Amino acid sequence: MKGIMLRRNYIQRIIGKNVFIITQKNRYSRLLSESLNFSYLLIFNNDLKFIIHPSQEDGSIENENLEITLDPAGRVKQLTEGIKVYSTERLDDEGIKTELINLDHIFRKPYPDELKMIKEGYEIIDKALSSAVRKISIGMREFEIRAEFEYEIMKNGFDGFVYPSVILSGERSSYPISFTSNNIFKENDVLQIDLSPIYKGFGLYIARVLFASFTEDIEKAWKIYNKAFNIIENLLKPGTSASELDKKMRSYLSINGFEYLHYTGSPLYNFSKPFIYPDSNDSIERDMVFVISPGLYVKKKYGFRVKRIVRITDQSFENLDKFGVE
Repeated sequence: MKGIMLRRNYIQRIIGKNVFIITQKNRYSRLLSESLNFSYLLIFNNDLKFIIHPSQEDGSIENENLEITLDPAGRVKQLTEGIKVYSTERLDDEGIKTELINLDHIFRKPYPDELKMIKEGYEIIDKALSSAVRKISIGMREFEIRAEFEYEIMKNGFDGFVYPSVILSGERSSYPISFTSNNIFKENDVLQIDLSPIYKGFGLYIARVLFASFTEDIEKAWKIYNKAFNIIENLLKPGTSASELDKKMRSYLSINGFEYLHYTGSPLYNFSKPFIYPDSNDSIERDMVFVISPGLYVKKKYGFRVKRIVRITDQSFENLDKFGVE
């Protein structure tokens, strides 16, 4: 049975005589519907119903209980009158009263059919990045480089991006959170690439660091940074606490004189766990798919932040992204 149906069945069991509602914009919507062109999905105890606006009717919802209306929010209020409405999001602005429910446990990892699509997406991303890199040269501006990467990804059937793609060159790479500019990529610059392609509704993350050439300082720091991933490999297995993994990574980089303020890792866009940071209560489980992304920054000089995507196996892990992994 597909992961979508298993999750729907689980929700139906726990809501009793009430109703669960999710909107298309919710990051979990892909885990409950293959179509992402709807206004609301209502899951009842023994039924479900898609509510869509006429402008959303595109044939992507087949063999489902579907209702088309010019007033989706109004129709939802009619259907749920006198019934408790659960959701993972507030819908007050749309006039729909919801009671928040925590369903992180059913959204924490992909089912086999979903994992297959995620792997397929990363295989295409690896090829797209390889093609894009061959088009990058000294003298290009960051927004030109962004266009090359996005073009190679989009022409392979991706749906868009979760967030704006970020290309940072030179000293701008030393800022953990920034934006693509018209800065020129120059000799001896570090080039930071951070992308979030959407494949068949799944938000996939990828970040890499490219170099025009190595200075002695950058080469030394890069070797330290790369070794950080090897340091935690033995912890990438079921049962490891996310906080332990975070501590190991930060301790290693701190000993070498580097610190970072952001998370060490997080789940892929559509999933709920694990978040890897010092106070996390999450534990690593088999089949979890998540990002490992420590940072190394030398203020106003350069910075590195690679995002490596791992899937936890019975006793270890596998890399889903292969491009540029040493």
